[in-house]
Amino acid sequence: MDLKLFKEEISTIEEILNTNCEQAVELDYVLPDYYPEIHKIIKCTAEPHVISRCVSDSTLSYDIALLVKILYCSENSSKINVIDQKLIYTKNTDLPHNTVNPDIKINARTDYINCRAINSRRVDLRGALSIEISVTDISSSQLISDAEGMGIQLHKIPVTYPSNRLFASKQFVIEEEFELGQSNLPVDNIIYVDTAIISSDKKIIANKLVAKGEVNINVLYTSKSADECGIENIQFTIPFSQIIDMDGIDENFECQIESDIITSEVAVRSDGDGKSDNIVCKLTMLVKCHAYRITA
Repeated sequence: MDLKLFKEEISTIEEILNTNCEQAVELDYVLPDYYPEIHKIIKCTAEPHVISRCVSDSTLSYDIALLVKILYCSENSSKINVIDQKLIYTKNTDLPHNTVNPDIKINARTDYINCRAINSRRVDLRGALSIEISVTDISSSQLISDAEGMGIQLHKIPVTYPSNRLFASKQFVIEEEFELGQSNLPVDNIIYVDTAIISSDKKIIANKLVAKGEVNINVLYTSKSADECGIENIQFTIPFSQIIDMDGIDENFECQIESDIITSEVAVRSDGDGKSDNIVCKLTMLVKCHAYRITA
C-alpha cells in the first residue's frame, strides 16, 4: 500500500529587500530681485517625501521630493520672510529577483541640514538624508496536512492559517479651496503646514474596498495687515474616499488599511484686489490595503 500525502496551500509574505542608503543634499540659492535682503536666518527645515515608487522587472525606482523652507528677516525689520524650494532625487535599487505584487515601504528622514547666508542675497545649504527601504511580496507554499497508508499513525493538532492574501495600493490627489473668514487676516507668507489623518474607515464590497477618512490641516502664516512679526493660524479638514480594486476580496477576508499623506501643498489664491482671501490645499495620499482569509 502506497503512502499518500495530502497538502494544503498556505499564503506567506516573503522579504525581497531590506536595506538603507544615503542621499547628499546641496543647494546654492540666489534670492530673486523682488525678495528683501537677508540679515539673519531664523530657521531652516528640510522635509523629505517619497512621491513615487515602482518596480519594473527586478529594479526598484523611486523619487524623493525634499521640501526646503528657510525663514529669515531683513535688516531693521522683524517681518518673517520665507524661501521655499523643492529638490527632486531619483534613485534606483536592484532587487534579487522579480516580484508579482510587491509592497514597497520607503522611509526617508533628514539626518542633518546646515544653512548659512554667504551674503545678503545668497544662501548655501548642505545636508544628508537617510533612506530605509523594505520590499515584500506575497508567495505561497504547501504544507502537509494529512497522510494515509503504510500503517502510518498521526498526531494531529488543529491550527488556523492564512490560506489567501491580497494586497493593493492606490495613490491619489485631493484638492480643496477654503475661504478665510472675517476673523482671519489676509495671507502674506505660509510659514508652516501640519497635516494629520484624524479618522479612517473601510468597507468591503464585491471585489472592491472603499477607504475613507478625514485629514486635518493646520496652517501658520504671516499677514500683510498684521504687525511686522504677527503670525496667524487657521485649521480645516478635508474628507477623502477612494474605491480600490481587489479581485477576489469579500466579507470572509480580514482587512487592514494604511493611509499616508505623501505631500501637502498649501498656496494662496488672491482675489485680484491685492488681498489673499482663499487658501488652496492639495494633498497627495497613498492608501495600502492588506487582506487575508483565515482557514481552520
